[in-house]
Amino acid sequence: MGGGVGLSMYGKYRVATQNTKFAMPESAMGFFSPDVGASYFLSKLNRGVGLFLSLTGFAINARDVMDLGLATHYSDADKIEEIKKNYIQTGK
Repeated sequence: MGGGVGLSMYGKYRVATQNTKFAMPESAMGFFSPDVGASYFLSKLNRGVGLFLSLTGFAINARDVMDLGLATHYSDADKIEEIKKNYIQTGK
């Protein structure tokens, strides 16, 4: 959420779980400032979704981020530690 949205988009692997919430709550408080490059990738989303997210602070879930291409992979949250260990060991 917030700045983490922008930072996460430049990772090679972006993993969503059933707990994923993707939002820019600062927008809901009256600040229109997608930061850390968020305005770039949000402008690339189809159907005005990026503009909607930027203006409202609406939170989307794992299915939404997968459908929009904002996440590269989906995993159950209880598998994340295993995935991290595997990545550290293999780089994949």
